[in-house]
Amino acid sequence: MVDQRKDLKKHILSTCRRNNLHYKQEQNAKDHWTAKHLSWLIGEINKLSGALRSTFDFLMFQLKKLDECINDFEEKIKELAETEKYKKKKDSLNCFRGVSTLTAMTLITEIGDVKRFKHPRQLTSYAGLDIAEYSSGGKEKKLSITKMGNRRIRTASIESCQRVDKANKLSKRLAEHRKHQDAKIIDVADRCIKRLRKKSNNLLEAGKHKNKVKVACAREFLSFIWEALHVAA
Repeated sequence: MVDQRKDLKKHILSTCRRNNLHYKQEQNAKDHWTAKHLSWLIGEINKLSGALRSTFDFLMFQLKKLDECINDFEEKIKELAETEKYKKKKDSLNCFRGVSTLTAMTLITEIGDVKRFKHPRQLTSYAGLDIAEYSSGGKEKKLSITKMGNRRIRTASIESCQRVDKANKLSKRLAEHRKHQDAKIIDVADRCIKRLRKKSNNLLEAGKHKNKVKVACAREFLSFIWEALHVAA
């Protein structure tokens, strides 16, 4: 549904361009789909008439309904996360920087029984984060990640490593999540933060592309997730 919403937003923007409605140029703005952009768009639609007005009204109606459905699903996931089956694991993963309830539930449900992975390397491989390698005649060449695995775990891990190079203090959200949590879990999460910050900064200073750095950090991030889920199991 999120992908449907992205496609719908692209369609609305392309329809605007075809009809000379250029928000960024007119308002000297940088981003679409902010509150200001939506207000401007609704105002421009109200000036239209005929078939074009009907088209925009229908597209905006679709967007509104998708937003409502996605919000409803997120609320249901949050309710599910508080049940006995998931709460302990969810609370453990919430101690990690960059892991929201939705991300935690994605990792928990997609990984399943973490005990089936005897070593974190097995989980990394399951997520398709292994480095592909070409070997011939005694020569080895490292390639990109294999992507031969669970795409949802891979995406959630990479998204959680977007700002690991920043040495910010613990946020209020993170500090709140860590209250009354097992000291072992907090220790794992702290080691994860320190390790990923050091690794990302070293790679960035070495001139590595920021996206490659995020993927490299996601591999190690998943190993810490493996450890935390074993503690919480």
